[in-house]
Amino acid sequence: SVSSFHSKKVIFDNITIDGCVYAVDCIIDGFGNCHITQQLIPTNPSVIRCHFRSHVFTCSWPIDIENLMKLGRNSLDISKMNEAIQLFRFILCFKLQTLHDYHNSVAVSYFWLGRTYKDKGEYDKAIEYYEKDLKISLNTLGNDHIDIATSYNSLGNVYNTKGEYDRAIEYHKKSLKIKLSKLMHDHISVATSYNNLGNVYENKGEYDKAIEYHEKSLKIKLNKLGPDHIDVVSSYNNLGTVYEKKGEYDIAIEYHEKSLKLELNKLGPDHIDVAGSYNNLGIVYQSKGEYDRAIEYYKKSLKIKLNKLGPDHIDIAEQLNIIKNH
Repeated sequence: SVSSFHSKKVIFDNITIDGCVYAVDCIIDGFGNCHITQQLIPTNPSVIRCHFRSHVFTCSWPIDIENLMKLGRNSLDISKMNEAIQLFRFILCFKLQTLHDYHNSVAVSYFWLGRTYKDKGEYDKAIEYYEKDLKISLNTLGNDHIDIATSYNSLGNVYNTKGEYDRAIEYHKKSLKIKLSKLMHDHISVATSYNNLGNVYENKGEYDKAIEYHEKSLKIKLNKLGPDHIDVVSSYNNLGTVYEKKGEYDIAIEYHEKSLKLELNKLGPDHIDVAGSYNNLGIVYQSKGEYDRAIEYYKKSLKIKLNKLGPDHIDIAEQLNIIKNH
């Protein structure tokens, strides 16, 4: 919502305004506990002498939406999630006041709010905003536009994280169908959809289907990117993990060793992703009953993590616990 006070001087007294306040060439004073739930937007001649709670984002006119979007996207790490949400909520509020509700730019704001809530772990809110994005995009772009595939993909990822695997598969297959229709069948984005479906089927326990999709993804990556590209690593890791869960340990080791070799070559011996590959090999050897080999790889993983993450990181405690128990 937007609150409008038409006066050269406005006095707030113990007030909470649920929305945005645009201050245009005026003075604002305040007493007591004054709070704006979204944003205060003053023009340059305005004077704000009211103390609002510190988390309220203040933006000057004229508003540079593209710069604010960039700032929001740059805030997508765990320590700045609330700041990113505030920025994206403000941008949405501004767009809803200046554009019609079904403008494609409004859909973009819903998408980024969905993305931020997903990263924050608030999956139901993420779905709510992703669905709003999808509804507008379907209305403005049509059923088979490539951006619709992105919306379906985002919903599929959230439902996978929530453990609602059938819903996730439904959305990922819708995304894949559009990509196969609009892009080349060996497009790297198609590989991403195959990878996503592989992940869902793995989580669902349908390992043969997971392998089928991960192999399709790997085939495209090898063809389009080459065998030495770092993005091939994720496919090797995924296949290694699924084969480990299937109990086919030697094949799992083969894939994880391919991943490790590529990472060592491209990233160097002390990269955190190398620690992940050492850990994956430790898991396979542990499952295989070769505990000395498992501990060897766990210790290599631990050494890198201690160097990169520090001794107080949660991954260190977990790694030490694994080594201690074996």
